[in-house]
Amino acid sequence: MTRNQLVPNVGNKLLGNAIFTVDGDGNITPEAMQYVSGSGTIVTQHKTGCGSQFGGHVCARQDDECQCPALVGVASGTHMAVGQGYTISSSVSSGSEFEIYALSGSDPVPNTTNGSIHVGD
Repeated sequence: MTRNQLVPNVGNKLLGNAIFTVDGDGNITPEAMQYVSGSGTIVTQHKTGCGSQFGGHVCARQDDECQCPALVGVASGTHMAVGQGYTISSSVSSGSEFEIYALSGSDPVPNTTNGSIHVGD
């Protein structure tokens, strides 16, 4: 590569881990698609300096169905806790996409922003 040659645009397609921040109302950022390797980790963290911490859980869904057990291996009927990291299950197909959203009890928190992940290449 010469000094004047432009570097290719790789954008958000750097594979690795996904980190999402959850504010006190359950809004998840970033909203842009995060690309996670098949052996990567999903980490959710509380937003600092926003007054209150979100007291619910975070879920990953496809076609409006919870996929937490298949995606990260939590027990059936449970979801991801904010403040923890979860390794992507080796059984998840490359190219799979999931919406990441906040739950209060067993219901999605209404009118909040959500994140998303793409697993694999």
